[in-house]
Amino acid sequence: MTRPIKYKLPTGEIVTLYTAGVLAKALGKTTQAIQKLEWSNTLPKTPFKNKQGHRLYTQDQIDLVVRQVQNSNKVGASLLKYPREEIRREHDALLIKYGIKKKET
Repeated sequence: MTRPIKYKLPTGEIVTLYTAGVLAKALGKTTQAIQKLEWSNTLPKTPFKNKQGHRLYTQDQIDLVVRQVQNSNKVGASLLKYPREEIRREHDALLIKYGIKKKET
């Protein structure tokens, strides 16, 4: 597993980026499972990648996914059946906060 990476957002804020392995471990899944969730558009793709092209996530993104999985488990659904729009809306809000995506008017 690689070390966390410090990254300066367009807003000037410094965040720590983590590998897909950290997200996978937080969910009790494999990195391949995370990749499949992205490919199926269940999870929004992260805009962060390292020099090798590996996906990176902020702690906010990890917390969002973990919370959504916990919520889906509470209602007896798998994440694949969880409303993608809710995950995407919250993820978009993070990207706006980070200055990566512009707020839609």
